[in-house]
Formats: sequence, structure tokens, C-alpha cells
Amino acid sequence: MDKTEDPVVSLAPAAVPAGGEFILSGDHWPDAPVSLRLGRARAPIIAIDRGTAESGGILPQAGSFSVRISTKGLLPGPYRIRVVPRSGARTRYLRVEVVAATA
Repeated sequence: MDKTEDPVVSLAPAAVPAGGEFILSGDHWPDAPVSLRLGRARAPIIAIDRGTAESGGILPQAGSFSVRISTKGLLPGPYRIRVVPRSGARTRYLRVEVVAATA
């Protein structure tokens, strides 16, 4: 991990059909767990593509993590995502839009 760069997060896609999933990724994070929140609840992680599950959070691998998060049970609308590091680094915020699923 390059300690000179600030931690960053990204998501794809930014608009997700209700019941779908999106990918949340982070780079340049300290080697300490981060908690992921979607709205007011813990983010429902359905798969970890990079990093390791650790006590209610994700431990980045070499400063990076990538998880798939479900929108199952969420009503259409905007939701705030919080990435909360346990290392003392600054919390990062993103927004995902859950859209009505089409038939």
C-alpha cells in the first residue's frame, strides 16, 4: 500500500435495481478493518472479492477491498453508504440510487 495516498472508495453501478447488487471498492486503506453501512444498517455483503471478513467489517488486502452488496428489501430511492475505518482515518461517504425493478 502506498501510504502517501488518501484512502478512496468507489461503487459500480451508481444506480441499482431494487433486489440487485453493486460493487463497493476501496484503495489505499490502512491495514485495519473498515465497517460498511448502507443507510442506517450494516451493509448486506453477499460476497467479498478482495479483503477478508473481520468482526463486522472488512480487512483490506494490501490496502484494497472489493465487496458485493445487496439491495434486497430496499425501497427505491437514494441511500448513503458510509465506509468507517477503525484506524482513525476519515470516514468516506458515497450515494447509491436504488431504482424500481422492471418486469
